[in-house]
Amino acid sequence: MPRYSSTVKVKRKHVEGTRYHDWDKRLVNFIKDNLKKPFSWGDNDCLTFANNAVIAQRGLGFAGDHLGKYKTVKGAKSAYTRWIDKSGYTDVIAGLDAQFERVIGLPPRGSIVAMPMPDGAVFPYSFGVQVSHLAAFVTEDGLTMTVPDNFYIAWRVC
Repeated sequence: MPRYSSTVKVKRKHVEGTRYHDWDKRLVNFIKDNLKKPFSWGDNDCLTFANNAVIAQRGLGFAGDHLGKYKTVKGAKSAYTRWIDKSGYTDVIAGLDAQFERVIGLPPRGSIVAMPMPDGAVFPYSFGVQVSHLAAFVTEDGLTMTVPDNFYIAWRVC
């Protein structure tokens, strides 16, 4: 009988606000669960999707309970404004900058990514999550995968 076991089970206690030890599996499951889920204000819009991706990885999102209590564009704008007013940030970009480290270059898997939207869009950015060399964003048909470019902003989720 060997003196040392090659497999040792260690019970790990999760510290809220840090990544789970199996965050990568949780992220994969989150993406699978949302792959065909269509865009829906307050349920699966870009901010709730990105926030929920962070929750899947670390148990705590970036927006508190300010998202998801709306069903319309008007409601989304109101929730966004309330979140910004209560948080003291100038906008969601500043809020993410305060909570996460910005990434230069290709974002690592699990990072939050922001894609600039054209003039006239409801919000100036669409938010998603980096899943490989591709980033996942919510559309009316479910998730779409895109290669981030130099105009994207990204934050490392730790």
